[in-house]
Amino acid sequence: MRKLRVLAVMAAGATGVLVPGLARAHFILMAPQNWAQQDASGLPEKSAPCGQAETPAAVPTNAVTTFRPGQTITVMIQEAVFHPGWYKAVLSQNGMSGLPPDPMVTPSSPAPGDACGTATAATNMIVGLAPNKAPQLPVLVDGALFHTGPLSGQQPFNVTLPSNVTCTNCVLQIVEFMSNHGLNVPGGCFYHHCANIAIQGAPVDGGTGGGTDAGTDSKTGTGSGGATGAGGATVTGTGGSTAGVGGTSGGTAGTSGGTAGTSGGTAGTSGGTAGTSGGTAGSSGTGTGGSTSGSSGGGGCSVASGTRENVAGLAGLLLAIFVIRSRRHGQGRRRS
Repeated sequence: MRKLRVLAVMAAGATGVLVPGLARAHFILMAPQNWAQQDASGLPEKSAPCGQAETPAAVPTNAVTTFRPGQTITVMIQEAVFHPGWYKAVLSQNGMSGLPPDPMVTPSSPAPGDACGTATAATNMIVGLAPNKAPQLPVLVDGALFHTGPLSGQQPFNVTLPSNVTCTNCVLQIVEFMSNHGLNVPGGCFYHHCANIAIQGAPVDGGTGGGTDAGTDSKTGTGSGGATGAGGATVTGTGGSTAGVGGTSGGTAGTSGGTAGTSGGTAGTSGGTAGTSGGTAGSSGTGTGGSTSGSSGGGGCSVASGTRENVAGLAGLLLAIFVIRSRRHGQGRRRS
């Protein structure tokens, strides 16, 4: 008799997933951090919306995870017991009370084991409930990790938070739909986990950067060329002809042009000096050369014309002296 009781208990445990009220927990929420402590099989998770109405009572973790509006986050789960189905993510902006009820599932047959529909691994199809391919708030994702065979190890899927929502008391609900399953009491065809989250800060939209540095770097240089040298009339400073092209570099180019203008001015000054020397030579001669030289003083580095005339006059004077002396010397010889 004792052996029969043991066998009966073992049989009930083996078939518990098909008997209402005996189904075991089926998945663990790994991330974000659960609002409540979980045991090795994921309990508490049967009662909607967050497994909060079960025995033993849920023990809060008091964890709140902060994200930014529009941020794509990774939800990580691990199945403890396999059933065909999928996962969905639902967002409440008003705590657990803002989460919607679970959807209705169409039974495949009156049999208790088909209350949550049926799935066929060969065709990868589930009958009884279909995921929403275009979910709208409060549903963020529906049909994630769709499977008709076992999921091994931790399984991630992405959820993008709305970019126009901020809150400090949001709840992210992760729901598992299970096919080929009897009704849970409570929970029906679903298991539930939740995470307390806050959505704060600047939206993550991918378009707030760029353009700032480009506007700063595109400034045109304002450096101007150097002033024209105001020196001699013949050689003048060219001045800086190339204005600055970009920012600081443009200013430097303007400064270099200014240096060229200064060199021109220096050349003009040298021309003036040459003219003065011509005037001095003219004073030693006829005097007209000095006047001519003075007018040429601004002309740069050329030799004044007055200098050539003075040289010619001096040569004529020396020739006359030579002739006179030669004549006197000849007369002296004839007298002797």
